[in-house]
Amino acid sequence: MNKRFLKVTIFSIAVIGAYTLFSSLYVPLIVPEEPLSVEAVDTASGVEGFISLGEKIFKGKGACALCHNSVGRAPLLENIVDVSVTRIAAPDYHGSAKTSVEYIRESLASPSAYVVPGYGVAGDEKTSPMPDVTAGAIGLSRLEVDYVIAYLQRLSGVDVTVTREAGGIDVSGAVETTTSAEGAR
Repeated sequence: MNKRFLKVTIFSIAVIGAYTLFSSLYVPLIVPEEPLSVEAVDTASGVEGFISLGEKIFKGKGACALCHNSVGRAPLLENIVDVSVTRIAAPDYHGSAKTSVEYIRESLASPSAYVVPGYGVAGDEKTSPMPDVTAGAIGLSRLEVDYVIAYLQRLSGVDVTVTREAGGIDVSGAVETTTSAEGAR
């Protein structure tokens, strides 16, 4: 065997051993938080619990807050309910939503249905860089999407119309033109 190869091998094993020893002694163990169980919603918590879960998903599993923040990587969503009415009527809107709830749901699953000017993929303003959050690595369920919609309605200052009922999701009172002043709490 080549003497140089033997030295490199011994050195590599020593470095790997040192890093392993250091990490096992000095790097704290990261224990992941128990995943949010959307089925464990306490029905007694009502709409506030629904909104709270939506906020947790928005800032956690949904990874929405990574881009939708003050840094400007994606549009802010503080008034998404009011803005959705304008976007649905825009000539470059390619979706099928008729209400703000439908628009938000569609935006989460098909983000390129409407791309806010200035937020498209570089060189292609008709394609959104946002992933479909109902598929892939994020994979939000329909119920989790409803939690996020409820959170965004509250964030917009309108009455929350998406709630979990005993028989499923009730979106019958979808907000279409309520302004922030009318829906503010």
